Amino acid sequence: MPGQLDAIEEYLQLRDLVIRLDERFQNVEKLLRDTINTNKEEINNIKNVELITIKNVQNSRKCLEHDEKLKSLERIVYGSVVVMVSMLGFILTKMFVLPSP
Repeated sequence: MPGQLDAIEEYLQLRDLVIRLDERFQNVEKLLRDTINTNKEEINNIKNVELITIKNVQNSRKCLEHDEKLKSLERIVYGSVVVMVSMLGFILTKMFVLPSP
């Protein structure tokens, strides 16, 4: 009988150990799942940031192109104004400074 009691006691201790190990395993498994989900979210966030960055770069390029076009138009308008002022000066000179006889 004493051998059986020792065996039963050892069995109960081992069963308790297995139960505690199973609980720890379940906790580790849950932590791993949570970590995987967090990593997936972080990867998605990084992908979103990459997409936003790409769009910002594209928009910056478009802005630069538009800026160049505006500078070109500014030069054309400035040149046209210079020509118009010169013509106006010439016409006013003809009208007031050099009246015809």
